[in-house]
Amino acid sequence: MILANKNAKIQYFINSKQVFPTNNQLTFPKKGKQTLKIIIEEAPNMKWELDYYLDVK
Repeated sequence: MILANKNAKIQYFINSKQVFPTNNQLTFPKKGKQTLKIIIEEAPNMKWELDYYLDVK
């Protein structure tokens, strides 16, 4: 992911629980329907929340 601010804060949540990437990868705890939320804050006035609804196989 290329961001305007290389020091941007990125948070990841799987099923409402905060998780941290390992070797740039996220691991889902189980198969089936999951939610992934990514919050990106490049500056106080530049914040995005992305919500994904996934079916992990």
